[in-house]
Amino acid sequence: GKNMNSAQSQPQKNKSKKKPIQTGDGVTHINIWILGKTELGKMLAHFYHMPFKHPRLGPFNSMEGLWHYVKTEEKDDTLRALSGIKAKDYGKKLTRRHVKDFHAIINAANFYKIEQNPRLVQLMVESDLPFEFYYLFGPDNIKITPPGYTWLVDGFEEIRRMLKEGRRPADEDIDYTPLLDKKA
Repeated sequence: GKNMNSAQSQPQKNKSKKKPIQTGDGVTHINIWILGKTELGKMLAHFYHMPFKHPRLGPFNSMEGLWHYVKTEEKDDTLRALSGIKAKDYGKKLTRRHVKDFHAIINAANFYKIEQNPRLVQLMVESDLPFEFYYLFGPDNIKITPPGYTWLVDGFEEIRRMLKEGRRPADEDIDYTPLLDKKA
């Protein structure tokens, strides 16, 4: 027994040769990702659980839930309570549709989420590193930047400028009509 106990009290060396990931997240940029290195990047991620009220569409627990609520025909209220992969997986089972002004709707919703969370407003206003959107894949942490989301990154840059300058989104320019016509 004595030798085993002394062996157990020794700190275990990490046998994995995995190198720490050096992407520059938090140093040269802020990655908007639930597993990002910065508090701001994680909180901006659509998977992040952060309840907010959209002035036209009502309450949601995450942007991921709102995204699928907007993007699907059913307007399923279950999405209001979901966040993370649960919101994504649930949304994938619903009927996708084209939504006019989708980018504007999502960018405005991101603004409302941020505006209603003082810590997030503070982090946004205090930050100046450019935003990026990518994830790391597999044992070698391959950096993957999903195509077609520059509008989202640009949206966060614009939201930060708006917060610093005390401006708000021009919500009256967005057509919410198709989203408000709930099927009976």
